[in-house]
Amino acid sequence: GFFSFTMSLRSMMSIASRRLQHMTVAKPSSIQPSIQPPFPLLLGGVRNMGKAWQRHKKVLRQTKGFRGKSKNCYKIAIKRLQRSWLYAYRSRKVRKRDYRKLWITRLSAASRQYGVRYSQLIPSLYNSNIFLNRKVLSELACHEPFAFKAVLDVVRHEGKLYQHQKKYISEAEYQAILDKGGTVASEAT
Repeated sequence: GFFSFTMSLRSMMSIASRRLQHMTVAKPSSIQPSIQPPFPLLLGGVRNMGKAWQRHKKVLRQTKGFRGKSKNCYKIAIKRLQRSWLYAYRSRKVRKRDYRKLWITRLSAASRQYGVRYSQLIPSLYNSNIFLNRKVLSELACHEPFAFKAVLDVVRHEGKLYQHQKKYISEAEYQAILDKGGTVASEAT
């Protein structure tokens, strides 16, 4: 149809003009060669790229891979791009939280193998002047289990393993509290 004819015409014109531009012929300086395509230019169009066009192309390059019109319609793409920037900003903060949760989970699982709870482990390390952060400790626990056990042994050897202070009551004290009509929780604290 007409569209394929105009596209083939446009491609022929661009090939011809490129070939003519690269041809250099030694001629006297008085004669100026005129470079013209073999046929007149029939198709109009914008020759220079304007600022708006450059801005649109910049946005559409960044939205490559988005779904639907968000990748090729500027009006929709600019909104989706701004939203993606907000998601990226937020997710940079969330990523730090997620990694910290992962390290704590790994530490908890690794320390329980040796009979120490996570809530005991962290204060015990600080009391023993071992200043390893959770990331390093979790890497030790995952990839160097013997080194992690050595760290726990140092804490145990120094006798600074933190113990929660809980009040335990005997059976006789429990019965005495119940006889008085009180509750165990109110008396134990």
